[in-house]
Amino acid sequence: MAEILVTAEEQALPPTREELMAELQKALNSGDFRQVAKVSGRLAGFQAAAEKAASAAQELRLRNITLDVKQAIQEALEPFTEEDKFEGADGVWFSWDFGEMLITCRLVKTLPKQKLLSASDSLRAAGRRFSERSEDLLAIYGSKPFVHKGQPTGATCQEQHDSSAEKNSRYQVREVLLAYAGVIEVKGVNK
Repeated sequence: MAEILVTAEEQALPPTREELMAELQKALNSGDFRQVAKVSGRLAGFQAAAEKAASAAQELRLRNITLDVKQAIQEALEPFTEEDKFEGADGVWFSWDFGEMLITCRLVKTLPKQKLLSASDSLRAAGRRFSERSEDLLAIYGSKPFVHKGQPTGATCQEQHDSSAEKNSRYQVREVLLAYAGVIEVKGVNK
């Protein structure tokens, strides 16, 4: 077998796309599908590296342009700030979607921080969508028949409420009470 000498420079250089394509064609012509798979994998890696390099170059180009765009927007807004036209605003939010051709600009104002609720206030308000309290509704409509899935159950709303402390059961009673009060509609409940 003949000995082939390869220089260090030749070992360090990766094959070009054309060389890989020629190697793939040679493997296809010889019917060596293991070699076809091996060369195809190297070609896919070559293509992925080329796409990654192009993407990185595009990202760098856009990053550099971003500074120019920012400067142009600042210069365009400068007359407005000098004339105090932005008084009361904390900033400008600008967006331009080139795909949808949608341009949006808003003056933003930060709101003062809301008063924090105490633990008892937040527990009382948790999950409450209506201002009516269940206790008040029970006092008014507790003697009305409780309706479940459109049918009266034979119990009053007060009896159903007292029969279970489980939250889902109590919520069903609350819905019926709200229906009697005319706040919501529940099948089978007539005001």
